[in-house]
Amino acid sequence: MDIRCDRIFGADWGTEHRFSTRMRVRDSRLPEAALAAVVEWNHVERVGWMARVAGVESHDDGDVFWTYCPGEFWPGNQVVGARFAAAHARARVAAILRHHLERRAACNWVIGSATVPAELGTILRENGFSCQIHYRAMVATLGPQRGALGSVPGVDFQQSDVPVPLQAVTTARRRAQFDGLVAVGRLRPQRVWYFGAIDSSIPVGTATLFEGEQVAGIYDVEVIPSHRGRGIGTRLVREAMELASGHGFRAAILSATASGHGLYTRLGFRDVGVLSSWRYGRMRQLGL
Repeated sequence: MDIRCDRIFGADWGTEHRFSTRMRVRDSRLPEAALAAVVEWNHVERVGWMARVAGVESHDDGDVFWTYCPGEFWPGNQVVGARFAAAHARARVAAILRHHLERRAACNWVIGSATVPAELGTILRENGFSCQIHYRAMVATLGPQRGALGSVPGVDFQQSDVPVPLQAVTTARRRAQFDGLVAVGRLRPQRVWYFGAIDSSIPVGTATLFEGEQVAGIYDVEVIPSHRGRGIGTRLVREAMELASGHGFRAAILSATASGHGLYTRLGFRDVGVLSSWRYGRMRQLGL
């Protein structure tokens, strides 16, 4: 089932301004609050791009965008870009959650500084959601890279439209995720690029670049524990930044966990806000 109203992701992107910064970001010379909105909206566009894959049910309600996939495999039943009227926010949250409860499926919600109403986190908690993790919304100005990308002894780096899985694709869930990411990488016009680090034919690191909201979004940066501290994450992020700069982008954004914050700061990213990931059910809340 594939439900689209094209209110958010239609051909008239330039005329819609659900966020005040929509389609006007060419660099980082904007107020910090506006840049935080850009980080959130890049994530919204990424979820919308993933929803183009066959088998993903997508709902563009005008005041929110959300996806549903039977079996919860991929892209993980995402709710993003909420712009609810305050008087209707509780009813809207309950209605979306009801859709998932009737199907006994998980519901994942991402909110940020551009989310309306500002107290949406409180409303989610009232409905049984728990905050899974907070991310730092970060922005860096792109330009010519300083110096060589740098090498890591014994590790090769590659760029592809096919992701590099860090775990063996041996379960139905992992297979569904991998196949979905492959399909996203092959959508045209291309907006997704995958980067991988390989040590003796074994994948040890990965990163993803998504180009949307006129900024370059860097996602899914991960290095396996045995290879951390060797500069692999730094090289992967710099690869993504260099490609984005070559494509004409002047700003890169990402959502950082506490463990990656120092790396991104050293690469020129700075904090502009916070994104929070919420999930229906009981989960441990992680601090920054």
